[in-house]
Amino acid sequence: MKYTQEQIIELAQDVELGDSIDWTDLNVDRAKVYQIIGSQVCDLYTNWPDDSDREAVILATITKLVVENYVLNIRLEKLY
Repeated sequence: MKYTQEQIIELAQDVELGDSIDWTDLNVDRAKVYQIIGSQVCDLYTNWPDDSDREAVILATITKLVVENYVLNIRLEKLY
């Protein structure tokens, strides 16, 4: 099934509802951040030269981001 860029951004925002991001004290527009990053991610996905590696790169990237978020949360807990 093909998804539009707008659907991917909306899904990402919906995921945040269950695992919210602390936007407090950030001087950024939440919707704009999702739009810019969602656009870049969709462009990378659709312009990937070889379909056979695309899934592996996506899964590795997701894993790296989750680990990075986990480590960041541990560091923040130690600060407070």
